[in-house]
Amino acid sequence: MSLLTPVMAEAYINLVILILCKPEAHTNTRQFEAFIRSHIDTKLFDLSYKCQGFARPIDQNSQEFKNFKRVMDKRNDAIHGNCDPEREKIESVYFEGKRPLFQESGDHIGKFFEALERQYEPRAVIKDYEDTHMFLSGILACLEPGLEKQVRRIMEDPYPGYDIDRKVTGCL
Repeated sequence: MSLLTPVMAEAYINLVILILCKPEAHTNTRQFEAFIRSHIDTKLFDLSYKCQGFARPIDQNSQEFKNFKRVMDKRNDAIHGNCDPEREKIESVYFEGKRPLFQESGDHIGKFFEALERQYEPRAVIKDYEDTHMFLSGILACLEPGLEKQVRRIMEDPYPGYDIDRKVTGCL
């Protein structure tokens, strides 16, 4: 769930872009692809410029954005293998030639799994999910009055439609 939450969040943001992207940004294939593939923070700040219907931009100073950014940064660290041995340490091990000398005796494999459980504590994973949900709800709150309901209707439709000729997303 710790890796899936950010993936679903990015899919949500991409759906907002598909629904609200301004025609001039959507018809330029190169520009649209660059927008979709941009870093998440860049994409979020460009929403109000490249998408129609935003009454105000995303507030990068809000606590909701900071919490969301923390969740996304944790995901990026996990995917790209950015590890912090001091923060994620399991135990101190010393070497005498080629033989490891553990500071504490016991089940070292069990200690490894305990460290993994500390890293992915269920309460923290649920908090990350809730923080992400709050931020994503806040994106729709930035829309002009009345538009939020239309976007939600498309998102909740199990079979949304897309008119290729007009490049418009909607409900059938």
